[in-house]
Amino acid sequence: MACCVAFSTACLVAAAGAWAPVGYRGTIYIVAHVIASLAMLGAYRFADARGVGMLTITGVLCRVALVPVPPYTTHDVARYMFDGAMVLAGFDPYTVTPGDMRLVGLHAVWPSPFEHARYTTIYPPLAVWAFASCARFGPDVAWLVWKGVVALASIVALRVGRGLMSPQGYALLALSSLVVLEGGVGAHLDVLCVMAVMIAVSETAPLARGAWLGVGVLLKLSPITLLPPLLIYTLPAPWRALRLFFATLSVVVVGYSVASVMGYQAVGSLRSFFGAWAFGSPWMLIEEPLAISRSTLLRVAAAVAALAMMAACAIAYRRRLAPALLLAASAPFVASPVVFPWYLCTTAALLGAAPSLVVGAWVTALPLTYEVIDRFDVDASWQPRAWPIIVTTLVVGAAVLPWRRLRRS
Repeated sequence: MACCVAFSTACLVAAAGAWAPVGYRGTIYIVAHVIASLAMLGAYRFADARGVGMLTITGVLCRVALVPVPPYTTHDVARYMFDGAMVLAGFDPYTVTPGDMRLVGLHAVWPSPFEHARYTTIYPPLAVWAFASCARFGPDVAWLVWKGVVALASIVALRVGRGLMSPQGYALLALSSLVVLEGGVGAHLDVLCVMAVMIAVSETAPLARGAWLGVGVLLKLSPITLLPPLLIYTLPAPWRALRLFFATLSVVVVGYSVASVMGYQAVGSLRSFFGAWAFGSPWMLIEEPLAISRSTLLRVAAAVAALAMMAACAIAYRRRLAPALLLAASAPFVASPVVFPWYLCTTAALLGAAPSLVVGAWVTALPLTYEVIDRFDVDASWQPRAWPIIVTTLVVGAAVLPWRRLRRS
């Protein structure tokens, strides 16, 4: 009960940040995240079957209560809605940047983040369709409709997750500081991915599992890393593995084919985004000091991700699906030079099915990078200081040692 009250209080603090003075909102959000994380860990420690109902009520109420809060941690929702408005106006967001002079009239109606002006969209077709659907409601309420959709997806994921987790694991999902605050305040697309992935994992029929995994990929590409361990896990029944593979592939191919037929070149600026940006990754600590080129860094990072994926497949081969999926969901972000906190929403959700001290430390510490919000509000500098990355790296490193001892025992 106390943990649920503390978590609810943290959500109220996070909500208050939307109306805080400029230059203090990032600090308020970090404080809220720390309180919520402590409440989540306390709930994990003491949760039992009798407390599941209270966890569900708290989780649902907090998700709903944050819907009216204007997003203030990033400008992503404004970008989502602008991409949707571009589609409704007949422009291809994959080839036309928000800074294009042809969009002057659109800018007069729809707000668009200036820092996104040079980049075409990076989101897959189903995500862009969702943006356009919400943009139909107009600039005054589209963001609120989008936040309602995100909250609903988070609640569906919570409902599905209940059947996959122990009471302790369920506490990590119901009171997930990352999933609830990134969905409730930031309203990030990644929460829709969480819903698709949770439904896919809960499905036992390979066609349904593959279809939902394909939906996740059409919302954001990262869930594709879950396919290899799912296939390895299903290999004892080869025909089931084939159906899973072709169901996933078919949904993705159909989604991109429909976008292509409609005239959209659904690739966007993903390559240039990862080639130019850096955020939240320990790779940032060595890239400039060691004068490593971004191309070399990306090759090394890809090798690290490949090793992590091989390890995930090996774990799945040993019939341990939940930890295999947790590692596979983490793999691309272990290697990526860009790791915004909301990128870990799927990882944080899967944590309830396979609790891990190392991954828990990562998803808990990474939002310290939101210290950047205060400076961005003042001087538009979206470049985090080194200390949050150092602290996150040290916290995760410190978690490895007791985790290894627990594994041995």
